[in-house]
Amino acid sequence: MIQSLILLVQQELLKIRLRWTEADSENDYELNFDEFLAFRHPEIAARSYQYIVDDIISHMGLSFSSFQNSYFYLQYFVFRSKR
Repeated sequence: MIQSLILLVQQELLKIRLRWTEADSENDYELNFDEFLAFRHPEIAARSYQYIVDDIISHMGLSFSSFQNSYFYLQYFVFRSKR
């Protein structure tokens, strides 16, 4: 039970680190205002859409074929409405 909790915390920390790294466009390990917004609200940063889709799919535990179908569904219905 505790091991699974530790694993979940480690996974969340890795996701946070990945989001931080993606938001830090200047690669200075500090976030300016715009970078911080991209970190806290990845839905407003255009380059974060792939991360959002990957995160949703990983939470669903889908196979590769399901991943492709879900990705195309999200890309068509979700991202199309953002334009």
